[in-house]
Amino acid sequence: MRKFLIFLSAFLILLLGLWGTAVFMLDEARLKQLAVEQIEERTGRTMTLAGPLDVQFLPRIQLVARDVTLTGPPDYDGPPLFTADAFRMSVALWPLLRGQVETGALGLEDAELTLHTDRAGRTSLDGLLAPADSPSSDASSADSAGPSGERPDVRIEAIRLTDVRLVVSDARDDTVQRFLLERFELGEFRFGRPVPFTFRGEIGDPPVLEGIVLTGSLDVPPGDGPIRLSGLELAATSGDLRLGLDGSIVLETGAVPEARLEEGRVRIGDQSLAVSGRWRGTPRPSVRAEVRGESLDVDALLATLPAGDEAVPENSPSPLLVLRDMDADGDVVVDRMRLGGLPLTDVRATLVARNGVVTLDPLAAELDGGAVRAFARADLNAEPPRLVLRPSFELDSLSTALAPWGLDRFLAGAGSLQLDLSGRGLSADALLASLDGAGDYAFRDGEIRGLDLDGMVDALAARDVVAAVRDGVGGTTTFSEFSGPLAVRDGVVDLSGLTIVTERLGVGGTVRLGLADLSLDGRLRLAGERLQRVPLALGGTLTAPRLTPDLGSAVQEEAERRVMDFLQRRLQGEDESDEEDSNEEDGDGAGADGSGG
Repeated sequence: MRKFLIFLSAFLILLLGLWGTAVFMLDEARLKQLAVEQIEERTGRTMTLAGPLDVQFLPRIQLVARDVTLTGPPDYDGPPLFTADAFRMSVALWPLLRGQVETGALGLEDAELTLHTDRAGRTSLDGLLAPADSPSSDASSADSAGPSGERPDVRIEAIRLTDVRLVVSDARDDTVQRFLLERFELGEFRFGRPVPFTFRGEIGDPPVLEGIVLTGSLDVPPGDGPIRLSGLELAATSGDLRLGLDGSIVLETGAVPEARLEEGRVRIGDQSLAVSGRWRGTPRPSVRAEVRGESLDVDALLATLPAGDEAVPENSPSPLLVLRDMDADGDVVVDRMRLGGLPLTDVRATLVARNGVVTLDPLAAELDGGAVRAFARADLNAEPPRLVLRPSFELDSLSTALAPWGLDRFLAGAGSLQLDLSGRGLSADALLASLDGAGDYAFRDGEIRGLDLDGMVDALAARDVVAAVRDGVGGTTTFSEFSGPLAVRDGVVDLSGLTIVTERLGVGGTVRLGLADLSLDGRLRLAGERLQRVPLALGGTLTAPRLTPDLGSAVQEEAERRVMDFLQRRLQGEDESDEEDSNEEDGDGAGADGSGG
């Protein structure tokens, strides 16, 4: 019994000693001083703890610092590496009681993390996790490090970032990119070992990509070498468009960081395309990529973008606006593509983006009934974005090429069409409503369906207007030539100066076609073997055309013709009278001279 009491007394004395030591070591001021000293010793940076420092004991010892700031490296000219409402760090108890801090899990909450490059090229990350032979490394880390040039043997149980605003900026060209990390979790971290991670957040301020969920594994080598992100699975949304990316990324660190995407696959809605590429972290980031796939529906992509004539605001969800802030070069090879309602095959395109201007040149593809080659340019800096489009069509079957728009029931033949157009906005509706431009067409050996101009000849020659209208509407005009210039203004196609050559007629005139409602308005003039320039009025729509003799124009033209004939006869009569008078004067002069002789 006596031995038990002696043992119990000794144990209580030990506990009281440990408690006293813990109370001293866990004193707030003492802990703050210890944390600041260790951070400065290990990194050469200054940590400011402006708020309280709490100690939580369960489920393990955790230090929670409030209102925390960590500066950049020495001689660095820029904002602090981070400011945080809360900085959490779990620590081991026994080393802490000896005055040493061995970290477990780290966490930032409601923070702003700045990856900044100053005008001298120094970054806010310089010196962190430096090689063991670096002056900023302490002796203990040097002992545990590998060969010279390797990173110290750092072990962190976990890293958790919650509601962190990541700002990537460069003072050399005043660029700023913003990301929101709603939640970032990295598992037990050690150099040279793959570590699983999860990221949730958004990109842009206002966001261009939202609802991002990114998972994979991170492998940072213990020395020089690339950082690898493997097994990536990304899902995000942009407006109503669902986006995704799978693959692996190899990141080369250096003066100009580079990232390489391997075995990539991008998902756009329900479409999936293979993609490979390289990113360079220059002051203005640049991307080089190649996209290959079986099918791409560009119309479905554009349908998710802002419509109408309104300017695209800065908070537009369009993923295309990412190209405002980076340069890009890319090749697109797709077996099938839908663009502007056209089903294209064997598509080859080269994309170049520079300073917010995106160019496709060339875009070459086959389509049912012919082939198309086009140049396109979109200026994303304008509001709304401005589009220039220069397509050139070579058509073996005009009706087949027009079938996707339902226009094959109106026109058939073969030939060519060249256009030089401009428009505003990114959606099909906005572009059709704002199209301006010009072009020319030359079709041959075809038909105009819905009008029989040759069928009107006999009735018009007999001056039977009713029969002419009856015979002309609803039939078919077979032509050997249908050509002329065209102009497009505010969604209306103007075919001024058209020429149609049929078996019995030569037709000229002006026709205007509304792209939105297919409305028709114009004047045609028929000239043939039995007709003298009969004017016709064209109205209605392509689906229900109205063709009537233009009696007003006919009377006006007849009056003008008669006036011109009268004036011509009058002038001719005056010329003849002047000639007779001149002859008489010549005769009188001859007689006088003769008699005088």
